[in-house]
Amino acid sequence: MYKDIFELTKDDLASFDAVISVFAAWSEETFPLHKKVAAHLVNLLEGTSTRLIVVGGAGMLFVDSKDTMLMDTPDFPAAYMGVAKATAESYFELKGRSDLLWTYVSPAGDYDENGTRTGKYVFDGDNLILNSKNESYISYADLALAIIDELKNKKFIQKRFTAVSERA
Repeated sequence: MYKDIFELTKDDLASFDAVISVFAAWSEETFPLHKKVAAHLVNLLEGTSTRLIVVGGAGMLFVDSKDTMLMDTPDFPAAYMGVAKATAESYFELKGRSDLLWTYVSPAGDYDENGTRTGKYVFDGDNLILNSKNESYISYADLALAIIDELKNKKFIQKRFTAVSERA
């Protein structure tokens, strides 16, 4: 089935065990769609047993014990600030919801679409984590495996997680 996300109904999603949103918008005009997509999915899935996994960004991961977010550090690239703030809005649509089986995924800072699948990664919750070379890195393939592991193991229900891997 192909359908505009905003045309989806509760009935369209009723038979699914999980819905995974990997929505991305990269322009100033489309940034508000991050929040709008998350809010729409929340409205469709609240009160159901269907898991909602939303893949967002790394900008909200904490870098210290004072809960400083990565996007609030001096070295955060200005070019990514707009999308970081937009994906944060999608997270805030989920955070605190107890009527929904949600999980928010913050990929590593270097989220490599061409990276090799290693099948090995490390999880954390709200904190930026680094691999053995001090990189916030994961391949798309390894993040997909981490999401599948979360679907099976259910360790981050109504929580956020991140994962990193080594470059192959």
